[in-house]
Amino acid sequence: LRSSILVQMPRLAAPSPYQDAIFRFVEKGSGHGVVKATAGSGKTTTLVEAAHRLPPGGRACFLAFNVHTARELQRRLPPHVE
Repeated sequence: LRSSILVQMPRLAAPSPYQDAIFRFVEKGSGHGVVKATAGSGKTTTLVEAAHRLPPGGRACFLAFNVHTARELQRRLPPHVE
């Protein structure tokens, strides 16, 4: 469940060329996408920003594999993402 208090998190200011390619896919691509990267490379930050760039009216599901991460994501993701 989403908390009634949402904290405004800073958005990504200057994406890398790799992030730009992911954002273009999210905004204009079709089908499935995969982000393959090492630990600490910024996958979560990239995917949170991608969630903010999803087309209006759509729905999305974001999965986390532990409670701590799930709570953090609830604060960072836009309201249309479960």
